[in-house]
Amino acid sequence: MQATQEFTGGVYHASLPNGRAAGSVDIDTAGIRVRTADGHTFVVPYEGLELELGGTGGAVVFCHGVNRETSVYTADTDFLRALAASLHTETSDKANQLLATRIRRRWSGRGVALTIVVVLAILAMTAPTVFGWLVERTVRSLPTSIDQELGDVSIRSISGSMQVVEDPVVKDAMATILERLEQHIPDGYEKWDFRVMVVEDDSINAFALPGGQMVFHTGLLSRAGSADEVAGVMAHEMGHVLERHGLQRVGQSIGIIAAVGLIFGDTGVLVAASAEFLATAAINNYSRGDEAEADAISVEMMHGAGLDPEALSAMFERMKTEGAELPDLLHWISTHPTHDERVDAIGWQVDGLGEAERRPLAIDWEAVRRALSR
Repeated sequence: MQATQEFTGGVYHASLPNGRAAGSVDIDTAGIRVRTADGHTFVVPYEGLELELGGTGGAVVFCHGVNRETSVYTADTDFLRALAASLHTETSDKANQLLATRIRRRWSGRGVALTIVVVLAILAMTAPTVFGWLVERTVRSLPTSIDQELGDVSIRSISGSMQVVEDPVVKDAMATILERLEQHIPDGYEKWDFRVMVVEDDSINAFALPGGQMVFHTGLLSRAGSADEVAGVMAHEMGHVLERHGLQRVGQSIGIIAAVGLIFGDTGVLVAASAEFLATAAINNYSRGDEAEADAISVEMMHGAGLDPEALSAMFERMKTEGAELPDLLHWISTHPTHDERVDAIGWQVDGLGEAERRPLAIDWEAVRRALSR
């Protein structure tokens, strides 16, 4: 047994937020151990250990403690083989039995599974629009708790590299903006737990994770000309959450095999496979349609909130003007669609909304910028 070998996974325990956390799993002399990103350690002892397969084809291994108070899981394909080589005889026997069960399951369903994979592979290559529609429909049918879980896993995976701004002037300003916008979310959307944090980073960026966590870089806030401009960006990011764009991007990018599992309800594998993707490639890497939808939601929310609905366009123009000096522009100001198209589309939408009573935010934005420079 290689005691130092680690596997990507997580743990279920009542003491954890939402009862679950991602972590690093290893096979210890005392049992199956998992360390979470925030430093907590849990161990499922060999005595009373229960092993169970879950997910498509038994891809996920669950290690349950007595009364299942603690359950460790991993989708790492090498974990079960490593456990079978354990020096603890009873555990080794259980792992070998589970390996045999997994093989039987895979062979018994190999014909059907192979047919499904081939069909979906052909569909993805020859009719990507249809395949994307199928994934989108699947995503929209999933409970919103999946978005929350993916977002929580992702924020934990990247939070170690971020320095959070705790200045009360900055935090109060962002909370004020969020409170106003939340009151004017368009009808027909699920309820989301929107949260916002500001992190020290001079790049001009903001992003939202599935579930409602939004992250703003100080570089964006320090260059914004007003609270309304920041509100426009925040409303845009909220639009991505409301439309579940992040989860859709994951579903469309995790590969054919994982897509099959997703379509047939295997959300456990989705969670295990998507944390790194969400923390890197998916953030702000949206389609042309996604960006247009988020822009439209931003305008509608800003109009209803009594704020300048064209503030997002003003932010775009500011970044375009300063672009020569700021090569790392907002990721969400991308070519999907182009800058000018987005500005024009926002203008046309505003023209059709009519007049609205302006209710300026009670925020001294210059004071916020001074706080950021301290």
